[in-house]
Amino acid sequence: MQKSTKIILALLFFVFIVGGAIGILSYILINKSLPQYEGEVNFPALNTPAEVLWDQFAVPHIKAQDDLDLFRVLGYVHAQERLWQMDFFRRAGEGQLSEIFGTDALATDKLMRTWGLKNIARMTVDSLSEESRKVLTAYCEGVNHFIESNTARLPIEFSLLGYKPRSWEPIDTITIQKVVAMRLSQAWHVELTFYQIAQKFGLQAALELFPDYPHSTGNFGLDSGEKTQIVASTQTAIAEAARFADWIDQSAVSNSWVVSGTKSPSGKPILANDPHLELSAPCFWFEAHLSSPSYDVAGMSIPGIPGIVIGHNNAIAWGFTNGMIDDVDFYFEKINPQDKDSYWRANGYQKFVFSAEKIDVKGEMDPVFLDVRTSDIGPVVSDIHPLTEADSIAISMRWTGAAFSDDLLAILQLNRAQNRTDFSTALQHFGAPCQNVSYADTSGTIGFHMAGLIPIRRDKKSDLLYNAWENRGDWLRYIPWDRMPQQWNPGEQFVVNANHNVAGARFPWYLTNAWEPDSRARRITQLLQSKDKFNVDDFQKMQMDEKSLHAADIINEFKKYIHPDDLKEENQQIWQLLMEWHGEMNTVSAGATIFENLVIQLLQEALQDQLEPVLYQEFMRRTNIPVRALESLITKPNAIWWDDSTTEEKEKLPEILLRAFERMCDKLRQQGDGPGFWEWGQMHRVTMRHPIGQLPPFDYIFDRGEYNIGGSASTISKAEYRFTKPFAVDVGASMRQIVDLAQPNVAHTIVPGGQSGQPFSDHYDDQIAMWRQGKYKSVSLLQDSLSVEGFRVQRFR
Repeated sequence: MQKSTKIILALLFFVFIVGGAIGILSYILINKSLPQYEGEVNFPALNTPAEVLWDQFAVPHIKAQDDLDLFRVLGYVHAQERLWQMDFFRRAGEGQLSEIFGTDALATDKLMRTWGLKNIARMTVDSLSEESRKVLTAYCEGVNHFIESNTARLPIEFSLLGYKPRSWEPIDTITIQKVVAMRLSQAWHVELTFYQIAQKFGLQAALELFPDYPHSTGNFGLDSGEKTQIVASTQTAIAEAARFADWIDQSAVSNSWVVSGTKSPSGKPILANDPHLELSAPCFWFEAHLSSPSYDVAGMSIPGIPGIVIGHNNAIAWGFTNGMIDDVDFYFEKINPQDKDSYWRANGYQKFVFSAEKIDVKGEMDPVFLDVRTSDIGPVVSDIHPLTEADSIAISMRWTGAAFSDDLLAILQLNRAQNRTDFSTALQHFGAPCQNVSYADTSGTIGFHMAGLIPIRRDKKSDLLYNAWENRGDWLRYIPWDRMPQQWNPGEQFVVNANHNVAGARFPWYLTNAWEPDSRARRITQLLQSKDKFNVDDFQKMQMDEKSLHAADIINEFKKYIHPDDLKEENQQIWQLLMEWHGEMNTVSAGATIFENLVIQLLQEALQDQLEPVLYQEFMRRTNIPVRALESLITKPNAIWWDDSTTEEKEKLPEILLRAFERMCDKLRQQGDGPGFWEWGQMHRVTMRHPIGQLPPFDYIFDRGEYNIGGSASTISKAEYRFTKPFAVDVGASMRQIVDLAQPNVAHTIVPGGQSGQPFSDHYDDQIAMWRQGKYKSVSLLQDSLSVEGFRVQRFR
């Protein structure tokens, strides 16, 4: 044998051995952490044996003979399926993502350290009810038992990022609760953006873009420029933090509706709910059935938090929609020119409280230090980035989530509630986020009640940002529970919540300026009025409804301003397609693509020249703000925003709409020349993204998609993209739930992913296809249906 041949064979053998070793190691790494659904778990902390029956979708039915054992096992199960997700959100809330992701996460950590979620959680834990403390302690025991007994079988993310999780503590659960509350807060973005536009263009011009903003403006006046600059810098710093953690700056909305027994064939109410959150991998919710002497409840839990947040028991069902409440106020602080560590109040200067935050950064030798200043109002958020610091002014923040509330007690009592009285008692413990909670029970009662802390301002909310040294922005108290927006057993026999204004014009207190456009609520109402009776199948079809009343309304306005003869001949057919379209946002619709492209182009033509790039991007960041602005401006053809500031002429809506349409047509033809190339689903697509997917090539392992998808921001079947990133869908139905109270023990549910957080598990993505197709699975509380047959059994002793 020639020497060269020997060398080649030796190299091939070496490659084979190395490749085989890598393959074996990869197989071990991939499979070592996969959840185990059968066998026995030795758990000495349990008072009595317990078991978990896992169904075909890995939904656990946890059966315990002791209430605290129930939560010990739930903690273990959460950790078994979602430990890295739990640790990620714990770290996010504590501002410790840089420890595992490096400098990419530093801006996010600075924001979270400044917001102070961990400090808020620490104070909350110290004041919790005895019941909440006991449940939290038991839950932590379960999480920690999994960690301690599976040190060699931790999820793959820990191996890839090179760290191990620390023990779980009660403060970690409360921190995640606060992360969720911050995530659902919608007001802070509106306030900062509105202030800048009002200062630059005047209050009346700003109100044309923010039609729901309070029109009483108190002592509004033009500032010297320093205030506007620090507001802009603060918002830019927050946007920088959101580049790594998109969920900080995404919309968070929902649908929920209930019909009474009068409109149901069974004679009992039916409740539907689908919260709209980021479409992530793994998905946000973890479904479970909890059974013990005091509990028999099923539905959606949040990994890291004990209990069922949205669900049903044998007597009631409930669902959540975001209340959209203005739960954040910003204040200008006047800094002492002789002492930068103090701020002005009516009785003199007071000292800031300082917290020195040390942020360890992966890959860096030295930690980053951040000084967080706090006034008697709250943290100074303008300190997030050094470039935002000013000599004489700062911005502090007050947030309802910083006030004490025992939200866990609310969840526990809600899980046990048997009637409206129990339901009401439970909800009074909610603080933040403020939610509209839909309700139905087996007695036939239907309704909703807004739950959470809503501040009553001294001036009823008139200033864009308050001066902290004045008392106009004082929070006097919270709206009393019995005066909160609510509706019970209405004459129309149904209740609808879709983040629209549910309080009405006569409500005595200010609630928010961030209502969603009412198109989803109107469409749900339209469908519920379309016939006398509805069953579960009807509700399933409704949750997948893709007709946009918003689009139909806008097109009716467009018709007033453009005649086909005004258009270039090659564009007249495209205009005709749009005029013959009726708002159906399905995946094969060319009309949907034409409409959405035209809206983006029209907003760009109208606003980009005047707002300029940075402020324009901030204005367009949250979809519901430009959508509401368009709905307002389209009825005001002479509004200043239609004028092109780069020309000498005074343009109005017709000229700008015509220009936008012609330019949109040119761009559309770049996708292909004809409607067959313009199907909505070809452009409108969704990818379920994992945090590690931001680090190529791990996106191929952890992310799922992309998938074509119908719907839009304004359809019942929510599929929202940002105007700044068309047409990448990032918000949609994070789960769907339907409960017929004729069978209160059964829920029809689906999630956009699966139960497991392990990317190589069969249950990481086994519900995505059903979610996209509008299909559902059934989860039952009935003990007779939970025989061992057909289930995988995990016993805890």
